[in-house]
Amino acid sequence: MTTPPNTPVPEGSVIITPAEVYREVKELTGEVRDLITADKAEQRERARLEGRVDSIDTRVSALERRWWIVVGAAIGGSTGGTALIQYIAR
Repeated sequence: MTTPPNTPVPEGSVIITPAEVYREVKELTGEVRDLITADKAEQRERARLEGRVDSIDTRVSALERRWWIVVGAAIGGSTGGTALIQYIAR
């Protein structure tokens, strides 16, 4: 609805022109576009880091397996060695 020309504007009214609305929508569109671009970059970085974490996790798991084999062998060897020394010492 449009107001006829020469219509008095009530005191305290806010007048927003179509040009102002267009300018604000254009600025907002640019900001949204920038946010979308930044979000896509973050998604790519997250995917890259997830790949690195998976690789590191695999390597850590392999090291843990080897560690427990060494620990088990050391415990078994020390227990067996202790038993052998006790047997010889008799």
